[in-house]
Amino acid sequence: APSLEDSLPEISMLASGYYHTLALTVNGTVMALGNNSYGSLGNGTTNSSYSEWVSVLKLSEPVENVFADSYKSYALTETGALYGWGRNNYQTLGDGTSVDRNVPVWIADGISDVAPGYYNSLMLNDVGQAFVTGTRSSGRFGVSCPSGEALCDLGMSATLIAMYNEVAFLNNDDGLIFSGESNYGVAGNGTVTSAFATGNVLFGLESYFSEPGLETFENSVSLVNWSNAGNRWLVTDTEAAMGSHSLMLRKKVADYGSTSLIFESETLAGNVSFMVKTSTEANYDELTFLIDGEEKLRLSGENDWMTAGPYAVDEGRHTFEWRYAKDGGTAGGEDTIWLDNIAIPLDTDGDGLMDSVDPDPNRL
Repeated sequence: APSLEDSLPEISMLASGYYHTLALTVNGTVMALGNNSYGSLGNGTTNSSYSEWVSVLKLSEPVENVFADSYKSYALTETGALYGWGRNNYQTLGDGTSVDRNVPVWIADGISDVAPGYYNSLMLNDVGQAFVTGTRSSGRFGVSCPSGEALCDLGMSATLIAMYNEVAFLNNDDGLIFSGESNYGVAGNGTVTSAFATGNVLFGLESYFSEPGLETFENSVSLVNWSNAGNRWLVTDTEAAMGSHSLMLRKKVADYGSTSLIFESETLAGNVSFMVKTSTEANYDELTFLIDGEEKLRLSGENDWMTAGPYAVDEGRHTFEWRYAKDGGTAGGEDTIWLDNIAIPLDTDGDGLMDSVDPDPNRL
């Protein structure tokens, strides 16, 4: 029986969608393989082909690049003409319709790059102008596009574009910008929300605090890279050492139980300090602060805001843990802890300068 290799000429590149693959041959033709429910193979049918590569039809000039994502496909010719086919819900292909296409249709001329996504696709023309297809909100970078417009001009230039599912990325003079949903943190902006948003990707976010080298909990992206057991430690605006927010142990810990807040990161040599307030049963329900497992502070009872530290650390990777442990029986006070203004000698961009003194702590 013939193999898949028998049905495929020599190729120069591949592009894969959810359930189909495109192959660009060395002579500029395009072959396809896989699921064809929406016409993403481009062979004039909706019959899937898993055992034999099929030829994509109606591409009259040599192709130099192919793109695929979800159930859609694109081919960019040597002259910069872009053709698309496959699933077209929400006008995602860019031909101005919502009709699925089982053969290539012309999209635009003068295109240099394409980044297809699930509901939208990003495109760059040959002068670096960015466009987006589709009627969904993702990938629009805050730009309102008229309904039914095939290609929406984003009014911005770009040097690089990329798209994954419902989040788009664009690199220009303002840095790397995302637009779309950040499910599972894919937008790199320090959140895991499914709400549509637009903003800068935060590089080095493992060490990113709300201020350079200082976590004040005034920023909603706080705690993204902290280990927060049981999600018990939450930002509050009811108490603060400075500003209007702090971190509070808001979910009660059971008798004989404990909970920990942990931050782990590379640091430079320097000092660690923080502000702390406690309202617990004295000598029994205790907050312990540890660095790399070594106890540095133990507090209990009624303590108003106070500075803990400084505690010296060497350059290297460190684990910082705030652990609250309870005994059985009675509880005292409000049975809680507050933390604020946690200072750690971070170097987010690795240039040897502490974030607290670095004029650009998140540079590429």
